[in-house]
Amino acid sequence: MSQFIAILFTDTPQVPYGSSIAKKYGDYGDQSIKLLEDNIPSNLPHPNYSFKKYRTKEYMQLPSDDELKSCCGVLVTGSRSDSFDNHEEWLIQLEKFLGKLLLDEQSPYYKKIPVVGICFGHQLLAKLFDNNGHSDGHQIVGRNHQGWELGLKEIAISEKFTKYAESLLQEQSTDQETSFSTGNFRKLWLVESHQDVVYSVPSSNLDLLSIGSTNICEVQGLFDGKSVLTFQGHPEFDTDFQDYVLLHRDVDIGILTMDEYREMIGKSGRINDGWKIGQLINAFYQRFGDYA
Repeated sequence: MSQFIAILFTDTPQVPYGSSIAKKYGDYGDQSIKLLEDNIPSNLPHPNYSFKKYRTKEYMQLPSDDELKSCCGVLVTGSRSDSFDNHEEWLIQLEKFLGKLLLDEQSPYYKKIPVVGICFGHQLLAKLFDNNGHSDGHQIVGRNHQGWELGLKEIAISEKFTKYAESLLQEQSTDQETSFSTGNFRKLWLVESHQDVVYSVPSSNLDLLSIGSTNICEVQGLFDGKSVLTFQGHPEFDTDFQDYVLLHRDVDIGILTMDEYREMIGKSGRINDGWKIGQLINAFYQRFGDYA
């Protein structure tokens, strides 16, 4: 079996998106694959892995042990489901699978397959790593008391993550050049679409750090430098798709007013740095994935 990245597809875009938008953008799995295929840094060697989608929520599909022998990376997509739901069987099985990769020291795959989580995937991994929860008895993941975070938002990136990202891309470079110039990674603009958050960096067997924060979401992602890389935002969502979702979901269900929508899309010079994250994820898989 040729080497591949496993895309664990955990939801479909919410209706009413219409057939035209579905044909144009695909589902969350398709969008994640496009993010990676379209954003291979020119200074990195072209990866020789392919992509395989698993319909984890719909059919409880997950890579088998035999398939994992050829798997050089895993990506958990976004979902409308609650990552803190302890009753859905597909979620239980997904957590067990991720635990085999990241928690079970007896597993032959322990820390050998790098894992990326986006939005729901970020929250689920934080929950997985939270061994004891908060001292007040609350879980580490839950509803954001400040409400929804929607649209393109500026993320203040931590100094440690800035250095990590630039170092990873430089390290993987074949010509000692990188698209992440010094200081260019201290702030990022990403599409946000969530009402759940990770309240704090979880305790774990990994030395996890936060990638950065916004004014209403303290933990915008997690990384340990080798095994895990997560993002609360959606680097796979382009600006056109975001605008469509804002209008046909968020305005329609009343979490965004039409005036707020117009203000969001009316800003000139809107920046979407999802492509940078696509490059970084590719570098992450190439550096830490077990592939030839």
